[in-house]
Amino acid sequence: LEYKIVYTVLPGPSALLPALAMSGFSTESFTFLGFPPHKKGRKTFIDSLESYLNTIILYESPHRLLSLLEDLSTHQILKNRKLYIVREISKKFEQGYFGLPIECLDMLTSQGIKGEFVVVLSDCF
Repeated sequence: LEYKIVYTVLPGPSALLPALAMSGFSTESFTFLGFPPHKKGRKTFIDSLESYLNTIILYESPHRLLSLLEDLSTHQILKNRKLYIVREISKKFEQGYFGLPIECLDMLTSQGIKGEFVVVLSDCF
């Protein structure tokens, strides 16, 4: 990433490890939390993310991705954590997005939200 070398990562049975490797974020310690709750408990879940100092990996559906990015971009602590969002890992239309939550929200709002998404939040170190 530092030298802008284009590369790809071959996935195994799960998208979380390729997404982590592609992010360039710390792999020393990470937490995979799966899909955030849809409605009940969602705010509590988002607030709980600030207690994780290591890299966090989430899955999100295309129907709720913008909502997740809005929640992260307005959160007092989480709005300052860098994200890597990738969709369609290992498929023809694979795309990745780097930035703060508000930057990713801006990038993705102007595009059609399709595919399976992995959201990686950088660690706090």
